[in-house]
Amino acid sequence: MRRLGKILLAVIGVLLVLPVVLVLAGWLALNVKPGQDAIARLAMGFVPGLTIENLHGGLPAAPRIGRVVLSDSQGPYLVIEDIALDLDLLRLTSREFRVANLSAGKVTFSRLPVPDPNAPPAPASEPGPLLPQIPQLPVQVALERLALPHVELGAAVAGIPATLSLEAGGRLGADGVFLGAKGRRLDAPGALDLDMALAPGERVKINLRYDEPRGGLVAGLLGKPEQATRVAVALDGPATGAGFTLSADMGETARVQGRGTLSLPAGGGVGLEAAGDAALGGFLPAPVAALRFDLRTLPAEGGATRIERARVETGAATVELRGTVGPNLDVAFDARVNDANTLAGLVPPTVGWGGIEAKGTVTGTTAAPELRLDATLRDPRLPEPAPGLLGPAPTILLRANEQRVHELAVNGRAVTLRAEGAFGETLDLTLNAALAAQDVPNVPVRGQLEARARVTGPVATPAVALDASSPSLEAYGRRFEGLRLEANLPNATVPAGALNLSARLQGLNLTAEARAAQEGDRLRVETLRAALGPARLEGRGEFDLSRKLGTADLLLEAADLAPLTPVAGMPLGGAVRLSAKLAPQGAEAAGRQGIEAELRATNLRAAGQVVNGTVQASGTDAALDVRGDVRALDGRATLRARLALDQPDKRIELSALDVQRQALGIRLSAPATILIGAKGGFSTPGLALQGRPGGALRVAGRWGPDQADLRATLSALPLSVANLFVPDPPLSGTLSGEVRLSGPVARPGIDGELRGTGLRSGAPWGRNLPEGALTATARMRGEQVETRAEFRLGRALSLNLDARVPSDFKGPLSATLRGNTDIAVLAAPFLLGGANRVAGTVSIDARAAGTVQAPQISGGARIAGGSFRNLEYGLALRDIAGNLRGDMDRIVVEGITARAGTGTLTARGEVRPFAEGQPIEMTVAGQNLAPVSSDLFRGAFDADMRLTGMLARGMRLAGTITTRSSVIGIPEGLPGGVADIGEVREVGRGAPPPPPGTAASRRGAARQASAAAPPPGAAPLQLDVTLRAPGQVYLRGRGLDVELGGDVRIGGTISNIESQGALRLRRGTLTVLDRRLTFQRGVLTFQGDIASPEIDLLATSRASSTTINVTVTGTPRAPKIEFTSSPELPQDEVLARLIFNRSADKLSPFQIAQLARVLSGAVAGGQEDPVTGFFGRVSRTLGLDRLGVGTGADGTPGIEAGGYLGQGIYLNVDPGTSTGSPRVGVEIELTPRLKLESGAGTDSQGAGLTYEYEY
Repeated sequence: MRRLGKILLAVIGVLLVLPVVLVLAGWLALNVKPGQDAIARLAMGFVPGLTIENLHGGLPAAPRIGRVVLSDSQGPYLVIEDIALDLDLLRLTSREFRVANLSAGKVTFSRLPVPDPNAPPAPASEPGPLLPQIPQLPVQVALERLALPHVELGAAVAGIPATLSLEAGGRLGADGVFLGAKGRRLDAPGALDLDMALAPGERVKINLRYDEPRGGLVAGLLGKPEQATRVAVALDGPATGAGFTLSADMGETARVQGRGTLSLPAGGGVGLEAAGDAALGGFLPAPVAALRFDLRTLPAEGGATRIERARVETGAATVELRGTVGPNLDVAFDARVNDANTLAGLVPPTVGWGGIEAKGTVTGTTAAPELRLDATLRDPRLPEPAPGLLGPAPTILLRANEQRVHELAVNGRAVTLRAEGAFGETLDLTLNAALAAQDVPNVPVRGQLEARARVTGPVATPAVALDASSPSLEAYGRRFEGLRLEANLPNATVPAGALNLSARLQGLNLTAEARAAQEGDRLRVETLRAALGPARLEGRGEFDLSRKLGTADLLLEAADLAPLTPVAGMPLGGAVRLSAKLAPQGAEAAGRQGIEAELRATNLRAAGQVVNGTVQASGTDAALDVRGDVRALDGRATLRARLALDQPDKRIELSALDVQRQALGIRLSAPATILIGAKGGFSTPGLALQGRPGGALRVAGRWGPDQADLRATLSALPLSVANLFVPDPPLSGTLSGEVRLSGPVARPGIDGELRGTGLRSGAPWGRNLPEGALTATARMRGEQVETRAEFRLGRALSLNLDARVPSDFKGPLSATLRGNTDIAVLAAPFLLGGANRVAGTVSIDARAAGTVQAPQISGGARIAGGSFRNLEYGLALRDIAGNLRGDMDRIVVEGITARAGTGTLTARGEVRPFAEGQPIEMTVAGQNLAPVSSDLFRGAFDADMRLTGMLARGMRLAGTITTRSSVIGIPEGLPGGVADIGEVREVGRGAPPPPPGTAASRRGAARQASAAAPPPGAAPLQLDVTLRAPGQVYLRGRGLDVELGGDVRIGGTISNIESQGALRLRRGTLTVLDRRLTFQRGVLTFQGDIASPEIDLLATSRASSTTINVTVTGTPRAPKIEFTSSPELPQDEVLARLIFNRSADKLSPFQIAQLARVLSGAVAGGQEDPVTGFFGRVSRTLGLDRLGVGTGADGTPGIEAGGYLGQGIYLNVDPGTSTGSPRVGVEIELTPRLKLESGAGTDSQGAGLTYEYEY
């Protein structure tokens, strides 16, 4: 038993001592060389690319490592030397993990590691809170000292090489986070200081300052090493809400300013409220670089953050967020994007919109978010016909996550798009499109179309299957019927698969079929066939993709293109044939792709031209010979060249080039070579062209890719050479000069001189202009282009320009323009054959400064001795003179005056030629204007009008014209007995020209000049003018003497004048032979054409027991006078009783002859017209408004005279030649319908009121 007890005691002792022995053994193993090496190998086995050298020191409390290296496939990227770690392990008994010292003598971080393609994917991170949370650890962690005295960062890491030092210390525990850090640049100025204390429920403090000059570390990391960087954050206060300010400044690159409060509640979470603005022009495009932000968040349950308000606003868009972010997401957002013009430079010019409105949600988890987006696109601006098909407000719906599109729907007015499926490394997407367009406004597409596509397989080599069909589809005037398309591509990156197309296009059968298969590196085109009416395409071939060689045959031909006219939209004819053959040439190892191709056109008719010719190419992909012979436009062009393509720099060797048309031509003077560089640019030792009938053009030098030295010389080259390619208008004159470009391609220097003599255009508008002469020089150095130019057009025009313009059109400019113009000589060719005549001179002395985008003008132009006449209508303006003055960004019309009869017309205002739309504002006024003096019209008026609007978009002329006294004359027409039968045209011939000097000939010449002249660029001029005629508007001629008054509104445009209103009868008479009738009713109605108002006058008389009515209708140019009676009598009987007061069968032969003249159209009988006859001349001499012969109550003739004493006051004098008792009467117009009449004679006097009403 004792022995057993000793054994048990020994066992117990061993068990008690064994742990101590094992611990001591382990400690000894860790602190001897073999053990430490084993630990290093174990660590290197767990971390790929890790190398640990010279692990020593006391483990585990004070290890030391000589060198640690991290490497990847490209070698070492991080090296840490002389690592020291000191742990105070005894503090673990107090639940504190204390690091007394962590230091490294040198750290070299040369570049970022290269990802390992064979590494397994990183596991998905667990969803976390939006704002960082303070971790909860079982022990307190303290770092007394972190020392990195020498840290080297490579340019691949920080953007620039940098050397710095870093010292830090801190503590993380249940009471919060406390950290202090200091960093300094060693190779340049730069400092970082941080003092942070985050104690939830107690206090919050962050003081951060970072300051570096240009070439700093942070700026380098951001790719902006040329900017100085300053960052300051100041946060200090209670944890319930500590105020802070934030500022960051990187010069023009970035600027951020903000302020707010931060809270750290004791229960956990972070609260933040902040607002500020930022200018990030160095990182964001200009339209969105300036932004404002406003944020408010609060802690939520489970470590989440509730976003109560988050708003970011730029000049182009606004985004607002609200919801909860944490392990689970529940966020809603609204976004608005302004007009696409506010995103200039970010959006292609062919894409735009009036606005975008979007709203949506983000749900799910941070690891697997789910997105829903609903958007409306306002007024889309896309290539036609998309805008019409989409309509004014198409909608977009998207539901998706990171791996799958649940639903994508675009709904427009006539088109819908649908998509759904999986995406990522493997695709499985289905896309559907449908078109249903029937009479959609402004859309050149009608009909139905349905299309479906399926995309499957790896994203790098997806397979695509497509099918589309349409029973009827019309696009841009071309109609497809029974359209069916099927396509299958097993690998969309390789042109292999199958395609079938069938349809009827404009009544022609359209078919297409293609079959291609890939077997390894060989691609075999089994079938390539297409046909449209008489045109057919056939081909087949086989290609070695690895050697880029193949054998193929291709044929495209159409024996008669005429049936394709409906497809082309223009007349076609003739035949065309294109054939090509490909076959390898040369040895197997150095084989070249052989090419034989020919394009032949036989009587090809298109665009009104007939083309015949051939173009041939033969050779290989190393050297290709090209020959061409084409005849068109009554000319012929021939070409022979060789293309050398076997070197990186391609070479074009021109041996012949000749273009000729009648007596004109240009040809290659000698063989020439053009070298096209592999990196861009070209060069030539000399390319010389000889003109016919004379002159030469030579180009020599190089352009690019970086430097340029190119010279072009013109030697008396006829301007008519341009008519080789553009027949009209015929040009004449010669050009000489030289231009040299040298220096960097990005900003070359330019020296140029150009001289032109005998310049003339053969267009109808230019045939009678004097010959022009031009001299111009240009010189560019750096950022300035200096230009001097002088242009002379005989004595019609002389201009001198001296300008200095920035080459980038952004800097300051300086320009002076001086010159003189003889308006009569310059305008004469344009007015030739018309009725208009102009004269005068214009002197120009204008200057421009400022910038190209915002020029500032001064100086101006002076008009003197001007006049305008229209021989057909008798319109005349004389003594036209005035000044136009430049004032910064506007042209001021200081006062242009013109004499119109005895009155003066004045125009004043301004034009802003550089503002959007070129706004204009002018006033036009005048008193007692009498610009027209003719048999058709004579009178005077006052004008007060205003011209407003924009020159580029449209203007409006509004105001009033008030007549003083006007006479509308009715022409007497042809003599009695001669009938005007109008134009005579000989059958089978065109209409003969009108006799020279007639109005018709002048109008025809004006139309021809207008048709030949360039189309006008002026915007429409809207009219809103009121013509006020209170009285004294006379209608005279053919026996009529009528006074009218009223208002007429003149509207429409200057090219299509419309009128609305009427001039009503004040008083009036009709003289037929020796009878004078007084009108009881009358109106001159304006409805539409202002030159053709409708006349409606009625006069009534009695002869014995017969009531006779005389009506005047028609227009002033073609009045119609009718005589009727009650009871109804023949017209000759009515006239006999009216004029001679007796029956027609009792008239004398002389009276019958007079009656015949009246019936044949000479209504005024043998009397002179009131406008041009005896009474007209006497009335104008005496200053009377009315003078004529009247009849008394018993038919006795007498003289009547009258005139206006003032506005609406008319004096009438009867000398008593018919009554024997003279009388004086006064008529006062109280209103347009109410008049006060009074009269006095030797035997009586009286007064009364007269009220008129028309029904």
